[in-house]
Amino acid sequence: MESQMRRFSRREQQIVDLLLQAKTIKDVALELDLSTNTVKDYAKNIYRKARVHSARELMLQMASPARLLPQPDTGLAQFLQTAQGF
Repeated sequence: MESQMRRFSRREQQIVDLLLQAKTIKDVALELDLSTNTVKDYAKNIYRKARVHSARELMLQMASPARLLPQPDTGLAQFLQTAQGF
């Protein structure tokens, strides 16, 4: 999903951030001073790029366990393997 996140324009990323806060299209439009139809158009593009069909699916995809797990520290892993050998 991170590679998909990079494909979002600055405005799309602003809208994603607000949608992930469970804001409605109307709330997003008011906050960004856009028309609701403009926000709907952005949302359609965001959903297409993220391969989802709704803000709820976008939230679920963004909160997937794979995204929440920290990346392994290979240096630490190598150290622990070496230490286990002693």
